[in-house]
Amino acid sequence: MPEPDEFDRRTAKVHARILDVIRGYDELIERAEPDLEPIARRMAALHRAHHEGLHMALEARGHPPDDEGSFMGLVQENVIRVRSWMDDLDRDVLPRIREGERQLMALYDEAIGASPAGERDRRVLEDQRAELAAAVDGMG
Repeated sequence: MPEPDEFDRRTAKVHARILDVIRGYDELIERAEPDLEPIARRMAALHRAHHEGLHMALEARGHPPDDEGSFMGLVQENVIRVRSWMDDLDRDVLPRIREGERQLMALYDEAIGASPAGERDRRVLEDQRAELAAAVDGMG
């Protein structure tokens, strides 16, 4: 198996963060008010599709990714859980969700920036980032 380069490492970091985000959305779906739940479901589905695409890309490059995510996934779950005890999880949380998605987009930017010239998997990242940006813009 070839040693991962900077592009592979940054792509794997995006992959891990997506897993964390999915965990957060799964928790949000369970606790969200009816006005937020459809948005959370759409975003979770988008991230699941992106996870699958990056997983396959990393495997094809000879770097099967870790499917555990990171500690941040647990943090996100617990933040959502605690917040739901103190407040309704409705559209008022959208600014925080958008901010989290922007942080993920910054990781995409770092991975895209680390891609070697002509790297075919760069397009996977660019397309996913564009889909994510459009979804965030469409949150309302």
